[in-house]
Amino acid sequence: MFYPATPNTHYSFRMVRETTDQAGILNIPRLEKSGAGGFQGEQKMKPAARFTRQNISRTKHFALAAAVAIGLLASGCGGGDEQATFATPTYPFSFSYPDGWKVTRNAAFNYGAGAGLRSVSVSLKDPYDQVTVTQYKLKKTLPKGVNGNRREVDKIVAQLTSEAKGTASDGEVVSHGGIPGYMYVVEYNAPDGRLLRNQLVFLFKGRDEFQINCQSTDERRAELEKGCDMVLDTIEFK
Repeated sequence: MFYPATPNTHYSFRMVRETTDQAGILNIPRLEKSGAGGFQGEQKMKPAARFTRQNISRTKHFALAAAVAIGLLASGCGGGDEQATFATPTYPFSFSYPDGWKVTRNAAFNYGAGAGLRSVSVSLKDPYDQVTVTQYKLKKTLPKGVNGNRREVDKIVAQLTSEAKGTASDGEVVSHGGIPGYMYVVEYNAPDGRLLRNQLVFLFKGRDEFQINCQSTDERRAELEKGCDMVLDTIEFK
């Protein structure tokens, strides 16, 4: 997700997809403008209240221990972060994300001759710190387990980085949700001077390409990256 131009508007790493297979990719990458808006994430159970054991009789102490045990079960046995899940029949993927993050989805994108179909963002702090998952439809079907063309994806990332006047890491082969892809780290400055880091993941499955973009500012990077790892570790494709 790119930096915002106006309220409720953001720029994203968007690509016009023509075809993608091992023989090559014809891509026309460019920055596209898309409106925000959507719905709020589901409300989750609040953490159990804390109790003290001072001046409690044996009977009350037993009742208290039972209440604490129930509270620990409700909060995941007392350890780990609370999670929420994004899952809907109209999206061909699902994933978990930190509870309390804001969910925004767009049902469709139209990029010229391209076919960006669906996108959903989970936001730690608007407008910069968020994770976005976008589905694109390809003209050709990749055989099961076959990755996209590495050199062509490299070119896409290089052009996007040049437009943003930033820097990019070399691509790394990855696999998430049982499908292969590539991961890049792109850094550039937002209009207000803040350094933004984008962990870009491109995943390929049949006629679909899924782009996962984890964008963070310096001040919220650790928390955002933790949420990004949660999305990548739990994402599943239909």
